[in-house]
Amino acid sequence: MKLKKLLEIQYGDTVNDSEYSLPKWFEGIMDYEIWELSDFDISRLIRQKIIKNQILEEAVKRFFKNPLIGTYDGELLKQFANLDKSYWENNLEFSKRMNNY
Repeated sequence: MKLKKLLEIQYGDTVNDSEYSLPKWFEGIMDYEIWELSDFDISRLIRQKIIKNQILEEAVKRFFKNPLIGTYDGELLKQFANLDKSYWENNLEFSKRMNNY
């Protein structure tokens, strides 16, 4: 599923004309499937609090292959640790898998 459909977002010309890097980056990844996103993109989505189960599922797959992935070593692990307590409570399956690691 493309990120644009998952997040149910439509952007107009305002993003394309933006001088800021975050909106440009975000618009640039909208037409990618989740599995096509880079480690940087996955980490940044989580860092920006754009958290959907499908994004976290991809993050978990990548984390188990390489726990040091991200823009810097361990960034994704840090992003998991920074998720709100309520997220962990509301997503017990994800929480269990992370605890097993």
